[in-house]
Amino acid sequence: MCLGAIYLMSLLLILGGVCKPKFFWNSRQVLVLRRRFGDRGTQIFYGGIGISLLLIACIYYSPMVVGVNLVRFLIAVAAAALLIYCLKSTSKCKRLARQSNQTFIKLGLAGKFQKRLEEWNSASLKRELQQRVKTDTAERLMSSARIKNPGKSERWYLEKVLYDLKRGR
Repeated sequence: MCLGAIYLMSLLLILGGVCKPKFFWNSRQVLVLRRRFGDRGTQIFYGGIGISLLLIACIYYSPMVVGVNLVRFLIAVAAAALLIYCLKSTSKCKRLARQSNQTFIKLGLAGKFQKRLEEWNSASLKRELQQRVKTDTAERLMSSARIKNPGKSERWYLEKVLYDLKRGR
């Protein structure tokens, strides 16, 4: 019974470190370790504890037969190798995620600059509209165009209102 609990705990620690389920990875104790050691260090820590418990349980439980000890030892070594392989593959995924995250950051900044550039380009259209009609009339015409045609750019609304004014609509 006690040995089964040790096996179960070791497997949960190994799977928690490798697969990172939310109930395990976002718990208070794990978050403390993640802040201190980082994600990779926490994975290695829990994987190491899990493999150590698994090895202790295998050695304690195994009878004195040499062949059985060797098989269990090889199983434990294979589990350790699997954990190391999984940790390396997650580090590659993190690198790729970090690169794509930087790309999104660049796109976010590009979007802000694009918005400023669009406002700057539409400034001449705003001046032209305010020269044709008063400010409050221009605002009413713009809001009317926004209601009739949602989802367009500010420049599009300005061009539409100016076009309608030129055509006498």
